[in-house]
Amino acid sequence: LLLADPTLFEILQVPFATGDRATALKEADSLVLSEETAQKYFGSSNALGRTLTILRQGKKYDLRVTGVLKKLPPNTHLDFSMVARISPSFFPDNPTALESWNNIPGYVYVKLRPGADVRPINASLHAWEKRTIPTSNTDRDETLRSMDKVEALAKATGAKVIRQHVPEDFAAMPKFPAAAE
Repeated sequence: LLLADPTLFEILQVPFATGDRATALKEADSLVLSEETAQKYFGSSNALGRTLTILRQGKKYDLRVTGVLKKLPPNTHLDFSMVARISPSFFPDNPTALESWNNIPGYVYVKLRPGADVRPINASLHAWEKRTIPTSNTDRDETLRSMDKVEALAKATGAKVIRQHVPEDFAAMPKFPAAAE
């Protein structure tokens, strides 16, 4: 199960067999399946509107299928067999899990300005990480101070900070696949 921001399918334009990419992860109980996973659990890829109960960290969640994805090409690293909207309800023992650094493993995609040279950015990331991101952070105030440092670095370098849980941050970004060109 991949937990994702509601804007995931606005950024990554993967092909849908059924459902609407704009609303697929709109609700807290939204679930998008691959055609193969829909076939496995429902005997058909026609699973739109059906409910799948999952068990995560000992707690049951009823998720409603809001989209079914077409088969992705074999040369992708994306595993979208099951994608649910990320929500604090998935972290009952840590209600502030989504407010701190290093809480959720996964991929981060960065869109650079046209013509930006990635080499100096890559060369400086390790040192920036050491200065900015705490090795273990469970303190909200510490997180906010770290985020202020990120904002200051972005302002100083002309970069734009895109937060994965803030839909407004994605509104002005070009859509995939044109954005990857």
